Amino acid sequence: SNAHGQLGDGNPWYARENSTGGAVINVQNDGNAGIAAGTYHSCALTINGAVQCWGYNASGQLGNRTSNDRTYPSYVQGISYGAKDISAGGNHTCVVTESNGVKCWGHGGNFQLGQLEPDSTNSYNVPVDVDGLDKGVASVSAGADHTCALTTEGGIKCWGSNGNGRLGYGGVTDYAIPIDVSGLESGVSVVSAGSRHTCAVTTAGGIKCWGSNSHGQLGDGTTIDRATPVDVSGLTSGVSTVSAGLNHTCAVTTAGRIKCWGSNTYGQLGNGSTSNTIAPVD
Repeated sequence: SNAHGQLGDGNPWYARENSTGGAVINVQNDGNAGIAAGTYHSCALTINGAVQCWGYNASGQLGNRTSNDRTYPSYVQGISYGAKDISAGGNHTCVVTESNGVKCWGHGGNFQLGQLEPDSTNSYNVPVDVDGLDKGVASVSAGADHTCALTTEGGIKCWGSNGNGRLGYGGVTDYAIPIDVSGLESGVSVVSAGSRHTCAVTTAGGIKCWGSNSHGQLGDGTTIDRATPVDVSGLTSGVSTVSAGLNHTCAVTTAGRIKCWGSNTYGQLGNGSTSNTIAPVD
C-alpha cells in the first residue's frame, strides 16, 4: 500500500506485482544502516545515526514537527546523528539514542511514548525522552500501541497499552512508564513487540512470548492469553532471533531454519496451508 506515501517514492500510488516478479521502488537516502516499517509509515536509520521517515503523519509519527503526510523521506527533528536502533509501531516511532537512551514520537493515546508528565497520553510530532530510560538500552521495539526495550543488562521493560497482558508484568493495568517484564529482568538477547503480543529470545536460545494468544501466536500449544512470559513449544534452545507480527510469530534458528506459528489466514506461516497453528511449524 502507498495511500499515504509509505513507499517513499514521492508519489501516492500502489506498487503491484508484474511479470518480472514485482515492482521495486528506490527511496532517497544518505546511506541506510537500518529500516523500520510501521502500519502506514516507514523510517530509515542512516549510517551517521540520523533518522528519516515518510508516509502517514496524522499523529506526528514522522517526527518532523508537522502532521502532514510525506511521500518522500524527511528528517526527524532533534536526531541528526548517533541513533543506534529504530522501530516503527502502529502510529508511533522510537529510537535508541547515542547515549543508549530511548526517544519516541507520534501517537501517545495508549501511553506508548513512555511519558508520565505533563500528560501521559499526549501525542508528539518531535522525539521525547522515555521516562527512566535515558541510558542503558540496547534496542527498542514498537508494537501497535505498546513499546518494549531491551536493556544493556539483558532485561526487558515495556510500556503502553496492556490489553491481553502484552506488557508481561502479570497485571492488567496500562503503564505510562517502563515496567519490568516478569522473570525477564536479565538473560535476554532479542525482543520483538507485535500488535497485541510480545516475544523474546533468551541468552540460552529459547523463546518466551506473552500477551494475546487468540490465534496461537504465543506458540505454547494453547489459545489462552498470557500476562507473563511462557515458553514456545519446542523452542527452548537453538533460536537466534524472533519477529512478532499482527497475529503470528516467526523465529530463525541457529541452524538457519525458519519456524512460524499463529494466524495463517493468508499463508503467513509459509507451510503450504492456511490453517492456524498453536505451536511452531517449519
